[in-house]
Amino acid sequence: MRDVVRTPPQTPPSYANKKRRRRKRNLSLYYLMIFIFVGICATILSLTVFFKISAINVTGETKYDKNSIISASGIKIGDNIFRTDYKKAEENIEKKLIYIDSAKITKTLSCQVTISVEPSVPYANIAYEKGYLLTSKTGKILETLSEPKENLPVIKGYEPDTLEPGEKLKSKNSENEGLFEKILNEINNVGMKNVTTIDISDKYNIKMSYEDRISIELGSINELEYKINYANQLISSKISKTKEGTLFMLSNGQASFISKKDWEKYIQNYETATVSESNTQKSEETTKKSTETAAN
Repeated sequence: MRDVVRTPPQTPPSYANKKRRRRKRNLSLYYLMIFIFVGICATILSLTVFFKISAINVTGETKYDKNSIISASGIKIGDNIFRTDYKKAEENIEKKLIYIDSAKITKTLSCQVTISVEPSVPYANIAYEKGYLLTSKTGKILETLSEPKENLPVIKGYEPDTLEPGEKLKSKNSENEGLFEKILNEINNVGMKNVTTIDISDKYNIKMSYEDRISIELGSINELEYKINYANQLISSKISKTKEGTLFMLSNGQASFISKKDWEKYIQNYETATVSESNTQKSEETTKKSTETAAN
């Protein structure tokens, strides 16, 4: 027969052990409450008494002095470094100080704040019915002008929706959004200088003027990069620096240049031919009427 092994009965926990475990749970709860209380006090103190901004620095060269930029931001020495709305401060600077394109604010553990600013650089003159809008490269309206700013291209056909300095440039025609910027970027990429006007009135017949002596007809925006690059090469190496005329950028990588004299002659011949044709048609109609009258 197998020996039966009996497990001795477990002795019930003593009253002392129960009391010890209860005291341990109470201490844990007590420490947790202290930790929460200390955390709350630290948070309140950090948002009210401690971590106040001790210095405000400004970096970046603009037409505005340091105090003007700090004042526009709305940030003050003594403000809490954690409660300050830096996004709002950046927007304040960009909106109030027209010739600042962007503002970026950073903070340090030493409770110092640094405002980094980028100046607005005039980029183009946007023509409208009463004058011109001077804009930056990011599309910020800088000024309204009665005459275009020199050495910057004039953009025709954009139809601006707002004229307010400090606002972002926007067109009434959604198809014009970003169009002239794309053209200017390609012009700059190929190193083309002295483009005086860009006309986007007709997106299927985009035109540019070079030194006010060569009209460049790009057609649609298709193959824009190639057309502008090829036009720049032709003007630089194939067309005389004193010649005036029209450069047609055709499809399939082709181009045609017609001098101003030849173009005027063509227009004159066309108009003469049109007038002659019209007179001939009128003469035929008169003869026909006379014949009909005689027959009656």
